[in-house]
Amino acid sequence: MTRFQGKSVLVTGGSSGIGLATAKAFAAEGARVVITGRDTAALEDAKRVLGAQALAIRNDAGSLDAAAELASTLAQANIRLDAVFINAGVARFAPFAEVDEVLWDLTFDTNVKGAYFQIQALLPLLNRGRRL
Repeated sequence: MTRFQGKSVLVTGGSSGIGLATAKAFAAEGARVVITGRDTAALEDAKRVLGAQALAIRNDAGSLDAAAELASTLAQANIRLDAVFINAGVARFAPFAEVDEVLWDLTFDTNVKGAYFQIQALLPLLNRGRRL
């Protein structure tokens, strides 16, 4: 199928798991897929799976500076987005009494704050009729 032929899709956390499965599904439908992740080796492996048209960018989903850098990188490459799948996240667990500020900040920065500000940074790159 080619429902997404000529469309560009960003999948954060697209180097493994649900993100990679989502990126594969978009690519199979004809989309140009951009994936992000923190692990360079996993990104390279995922790019090989997704094919030559895919773009893999190392990015820390919990960093506001990295959100702006990702938007800038996409803009410099003349990539406008038709869909964004915010998937990057962390899940590190500890008993309630043992959760410290470092774990709390990592979880909140990546799963909540980072996702919010990543979308904000990408807004100028979203095509009309886009989907988040």
